[in-house]
Amino acid sequence: MEDIICTVPEACGEKDCPVGWHLAHYWAYGDGTYSVCDSDGNHDGCDAGDVPTIGEQEAAWLDYSRHVAATGCDPLGEFNVPRTTKRKERYTAAFRLSILGAALVAVRRGGKVVPLRDLPQRVAEYLEVERLNGAAGNLRFRDGWESLLAIPEVKVYRGTARVTFTLDHEETRAEAAVEADLRRAARRHMRKKKAKA
Repeated sequence: MEDIICTVPEACGEKDCPVGWHLAHYWAYGDGTYSVCDSDGNHDGCDAGDVPTIGEQEAAWLDYSRHVAATGCDPLGEFNVPRTTKRKERYTAAFRLSILGAALVAVRRGGKVVPLRDLPQRVAEYLEVERLNGAAGNLRFRDGWESLLAIPEVKVYRGTARVTFTLDHEETRAEAAVEADLRRAARRHMRKKKAKA
């Protein structure tokens, strides 16, 4: 039988290391031997006295928390903070019948025009539009004008078919916000450990 008996963070101290911190996993085996496994998966034999005590483990994790609190960087990915956020985006799209078919002529979000050449892929997929001849602004509904008008949400006024819709979109949070959350989480961990002591 073999099992990991503890894991501790270690600062490697190497200037050329992009991470600076690594996890050491201490293993115990059924035959009474021990080993330590580095971040590359290499196992080196060690004595029972080399396995960190509970106090040494807690001190190592507090050192790591201090590093995260000071830098806002969590190289080991130990603190669970959101890296993305979900947003609701409300759009209105307008189509007109042209020689190309049901041509997308305008998209607005929050009252502002979204240039068709900059139309996000998620919006193009929702609207089921395709680019014609690779042109940045020429987009048409894939299934034709009649199919577009058959969609219940589409409203027609003066020859323009309009549809308003909301998309859920996940985007990366600002780096400064993630760093602030990491610092808070690390300080919370340090306070919690200090309260236990």
